[in-house]
Amino acid sequence: MRITQREKIFITIGLIFIFFTFFYLFVFLPITKKMKLMDDIAYRKEKELAEIIKLKQEYNMLNFTLKKIKSKMDNKKKNFSMISYVEEIAKKVKLRKKIVKIKPQTTPLSNRYKEQTVDIAIENLDLREVVSFLDQIEKGRGYLKIKRFHLKKRFDIPNRLNLNILLSTFEKIDQEKRR
Repeated sequence: MRITQREKIFITIGLIFIFFTFFYLFVFLPITKKMKLMDDIAYRKEKELAEIIKLKQEYNMLNFTLKKIKSKMDNKKKNFSMISYVEEIAKKVKLRKKIVKIKPQTTPLSNRYKEQTVDIAIENLDLREVVSFLDQIEKGRGYLKIKRFHLKKRFDIPNRLNLNILLSTFEKIDQEKRR
């Protein structure tokens, strides 16, 4: 039995087709799937890396802020009194006589730190005095945080203001006092 030229061509084309089908199914397709999987993994890892870089920057910023706060806390005198400190600032900007209320409060936060707050009410101010007072608080030697700020116009004198402000600071609790 002889194979004709025409049958040889059909068999050759069939074998080439079977070869390329097997090549496509068992070589090319798995490689492209693997490449797509690797691309997806690389994309996810790039997103994770961007998130890690963002978190690192945030951590560095918070760490810098913490060091700044700790240095300000360390610069405070051992027996720091917020009332006297606020009165000193008010005296410096010539507001001492306009203070209506100073109410201190201490709240323990943990066994190592406590929060000191002072609620202050100052009446009959102009805007320049308010700005000067806030500037002195910001530039002060101790770390003071403004927790509440309420500024309103006086009813009887429209160009004057009343200021209610709650200042807070943190302080380490001495080891001896804890025992």
